[in-house]
Amino acid sequence: SDSAFFTGNNYIQYEVIMTSDEQRKRETSLYTTATTVISLSFSTTSLNGVLVQMGNNNSDHIIIKIANGYLMFQLNLGGGVVTSQINTVTVNNGSFHDILFTRRGTTAELLLENMYISRSVTSDSEMLLDILHNEIYIG
Repeated sequence: SDSAFFTGNNYIQYEVIMTSDEQRKRETSLYTTATTVISLSFSTTSLNGVLVQMGNNNSDHIIIKIANGYLMFQLNLGGGVVTSQINTVTVNNGSFHDILFTRRGTTAELLLENMYISRSVTSDSEMLLDILHNEIYIG
């Protein structure tokens, strides 16, 4: 398993490799998916911060973040932002935490430590996440 260490406002920008050379050359190539699975472990003492962001705040996106010490996600498939938060335990205690985010169509869930769960369903008729191939950030 690989690990990264971040301080302050550092992040990694990840690029999805497209299937053809022509798509890789185009800056506007879209990565479209009906299913998203994100699994990671993290440790922090920060009260707020973004763990993973796919897309940007102005259009389709998934954001997994810490807000006031609590783990939450934002999902927008084009029809507006839906947020969901795990309110039962804080995650900014310096211990390592395991999370699993799963989205299938308009249904998303965030699982913390295989114990705490937060679910949300968007009211979108759209089921696809459309993001630019280079709009994936970790940290």
